[in-house]
Amino acid sequence: MNEEHDLLKDLWNSAAPVPNKKGDEMLHIAIERTRALDRQIAARNSLECAAALLVTAFFGWAALRAPSTLEQLGLAIVSLGGLWIIYYILHHGRGPSQVDAGLDLSAYRKVLLENYSRQIRLLQSVQFWYLGPLYAGLLIANAGTALRLTREGRSVLGPVLTVALVTLVFAAILLLNQRVGVGRMRSVRKELVQLFGGE
Repeated sequence: MNEEHDLLKDLWNSAAPVPNKKGDEMLHIAIERTRALDRQIAARNSLECAAALLVTAFFGWAALRAPSTLEQLGLAIVSLGGLWIIYYILHHGRGPSQVDAGLDLSAYRKVLLENYSRQIRLLQSVQFWYLGPLYAGLLIANAGTALRLTREGRSVLGPVLTVALVTLVFAAILLLNQRVGVGRMRSVRKELVQLFGGE
């Protein structure tokens, strides 16, 4: 995303001295920006889906081998959470299916800005569709482990530390998405609005 931001900044700076860009040039820029964003979204989605597939496989296998019912339930929730992430990304995280090549500048501008708005909304809700199901499953699994260890008369320090670590990692992921990711997307969207005019 940073490279995208730098490219747009360079583009904006190089375009600034020319007060009236020709319509064809602006349309070309809008088409290229739309294609670049779609490629970026597709790459991100592929990476996220691959990671979610690994989560599904690993935690599904772990659920089958878990020693208690509560641990199995928690690990199964994490595994199913991976499938949910894949579904959500494929249905809500993509750009428009196919942009009509015959669109004018105003239409391309609208599509591009809506793409950025959609990605901003996706990042703003990451705690619900991404982190929430995984976190809930890990909490349940670790509660199951703690209960089992208590029954066996052993220390529950391991599950407690695991929950603390998972909470810190998930909080960091949430902050990165909602502060850094959303901030960058909004900044690029704002530059596009300045470049193309409008809202």
